[in-house]
Amino acid sequence: MKNYPLKIRSKRKINEKTFLFGFDISGADFTAKAGQFVNVKINKTNYPLLRRPFSVSNISEDELFIMFDIRGEGTEMLSQKETGDEVEILGALGNGFRIEDTFDTAVFIAGGIGSAPFPFLSYALKSKEIFSFVGAGAESDLITEGLPNLQISTDDGSRGFKGNVVEHFASEYSELKNRDL
Repeated sequence: MKNYPLKIRSKRKINEKTFLFGFDISGADFTAKAGQFVNVKINKTNYPLLRRPFSVSNISEDELFIMFDIRGEGTEMLSQKETGDEVEILGALGNGFRIEDTFDTAVFIAGGIGSAPFPFLSYALKSKEIFSFVGAGAESDLITEGLPNLQISTDDGSRGFKGNVVEHFASEYSELKNRDL
């Protein structure tokens, strides 16, 4: 675990409250496993005092990606950063997902920002068949970045299955089970 001063290389607004930031890690010895997270110090000052934790959404040879929702003052401040701005990243932290090679198919089930670590996990499981069940309150809140075989649900029925993502998965389970997953 190490502190890295990293520049924002890319910034994309996914929906009204969700952002995907890419940080330049070329020249850094940063490594992470699927399921790990980083803590981000937003400013060089002590405000906000605490770092913000974010799942590693994806990583390439030279770019680290995090996805986040604006939830308070700290994430609002982070969302206002621009490409070229620098933040301090502590990580990678946590143990990550335990990946065993005893299965052929994986099923991801997530609602909202809970889908953030799954693009990196899908890369780690690239030799597996993956089904991604993703839900949100409404179509405008969906986060489907980098997820294969999407099965979408919205609470209001504006896109896909009408209901929450767990209800959607339950309705499809018997069909998936019959596929010898």
